[in-house]
Amino acid sequence: MAAQPGPPLDAGDALALTERLVERVRAAGGLRDPAWHAAFARVPRAAFVPFFYAPAPGGGHERLWRDDRDPRRRARWAEGVASDRPLATRLRDGELLSSSSRPSLMARMLESLRIGDAGGGARHHGGAGPRVLEIGTGTGYNAALLGHRLGDGRVTTVDVDPVITEAARRHLAAAGRRPHVVTGDGFLGCRARAPYDRIIATCAVPLVPPPWIEQTVPGGLILTPLATGLLALRVAEGGRACGRFAPVPACFVPLRGGAVPGPGPGHPRDAEGPGTAGTPGPAGDFDFLLALAGAVPARGPDGRPEPATGPGLASGHEPGHGNRPGHGSGAGHGNSDSDSDGHGPGRRELFALWQAAGRPGRERFGVAVSAGGRQWAWLDDPDGPHTWPLGRPAAGGGSGEGTAVAPGA
Repeated sequence: MAAQPGPPLDAGDALALTERLVERVRAAGGLRDPAWHAAFARVPRAAFVPFFYAPAPGGGHERLWRDDRDPRRRARWAEGVASDRPLATRLRDGELLSSSSRPSLMARMLESLRIGDAGGGARHHGGAGPRVLEIGTGTGYNAALLGHRLGDGRVTTVDVDPVITEAARRHLAAAGRRPHVVTGDGFLGCRARAPYDRIIATCAVPLVPPPWIEQTVPGGLILTPLATGLLALRVAEGGRACGRFAPVPACFVPLRGGAVPGPGPGHPRDAEGPGTAGTPGPAGDFDFLLALAGAVPARGPDGRPEPATGPGLASGHEPGHGNRPGHGSGAGHGNSDSDSDGHGPGRRELFALWQAAGRPGRERFGVAVSAGGRQWAWLDDPDGPHTWPLGRPAAGGGSGEGTAVAPGA
């Protein structure tokens, strides 16, 4: 049973914690946009995290609660909510189900939405400004920040877990915010309130869910973690979309739902939590390529993995119809050093290709979606020689509600 939130924080204490958090987010390079700085300064994280789980000295986890009778434990709670780190807010059998994301990464993601450029809001929604769909409600903190910036009526947030959505509604109401909180499968978006100018996900996906593209206006933006990167995808007419990854690492707990393909060997299933940054620098960039290349085996219409043939990261194939980087010389078919699933390249082969390409950072990679729904990852150019297919949704998957969607902010 979910713990009930305690009484409202003393206004002075909440303000002090918020000011400390804003200083730390700014020190981490966030909140360059004055409008988002104002939102973080006015929306207290403490109101959305009445408790969180921290590693216990003897193993396992302990819950730190703002109303604990022990002043030392209350002080640890206060330090946690004022810190620039993710906080686990829901566990089940040791598995992380929901958390409050790292605030500096939240700020970077919100700024990456480029709300000020969302001219489609005025054009498509009666001049009232852009509409945003958040996938992964979490504590409700991110939805509250969006509501402060845009107005609550412009914000919809979806999570399939009714315990999470009910707690988020309480937190939001206590903070004076009332965005639309919907319980449903996040892979399917929220068609009832579409279309949207922006979709932001606080959970990782192995491919871009087609309903998100369908529910985004042409010219709109989808911002989602994919593999261990943060993808900004611009939607065009006819269901096409294309975009690059941000230069920063971002490992999030995966979205789970009826239509979500299962992760492959490179997809991070057990991340520290939403908002957890991966390894920066060249080593992290190669790890990103491993995750992107092995996130989901390419699947045919019957849901079975497609056979891999051809050179992959080499010239001579149609964009999106090539194979995984470097596949074709037997790598991934029993090599002891391949670390593959039999349908993709091994680590040694990928590393050689990565070196030959100049050790590219994640910002040189991107994802494209065709009008027919085919999705492919690319290096440098979506129509260039270095492309490979991403997975497809499982056939017939997704019932709308009752499955598990991943955590949020």
